[in-house]
Amino acid sequence: MQTLQEYINTNSLSGSLITKLKRFVNPKNYAEAAKTLHSVLQKKSKLNQLRHDIYYYAHEIAKRFKDVEVKELIKLYKEAKLNTYGLKF
Repeated sequence: MQTLQEYINTNSLSGSLITKLKRFVNPKNYAEAAKTLHSVLQKKSKLNQLRHDIYYYAHEIAKRFKDVEVKELIKLYKEAKLNTYGLKF
């Protein structure tokens, strides 16, 4: 039986598809990372200490979680914010 990575290598799927699939393979990691990102952004916002953009904070948080891509984390976070609060970025 092939692993997902072997299948991708043999069937020459693009790297961006791999990145998108990781979000669905590891939903627990992405959910925890998104919650952490939200709490960090809320805390920094309340203290008026938002010195960086969302990409910086997402990158720092994604490093702590296995197989979490920064762009997918941001996309998930924005989708969750849109669904929850009706906000657009």
